[in-house]
Amino acid sequence: FFLTNKTKVIATKTLKDYEETLLKANFYRIHKSHIINLAYLVNLNKGFDFSVVMSDDSIVEVSHRRKPDFLKYLETA
Repeated sequence: FFLTNKTKVIATKTLKDYEETLLKANFYRIHKSHIINLAYLVNLNKGFDFSVVMSDDSIVEVSHRRKPDFLKYLETA
């Protein structure tokens, strides 16, 4: 986990274990390695390498497989 204060927290469970709980709290899984907090989503980089920009200026890639569902989710949110 990467926290807003730049602290990293190592978890012993897999993202799959956290996914269902976090999805109920405004999080979205955009990649097999990344679940983001949508409250900190600042911008979308729409291009070949579709990615999101977070409030701490980090850039996180959205997987090609998850891109269509993610865009639909954003349209309805």
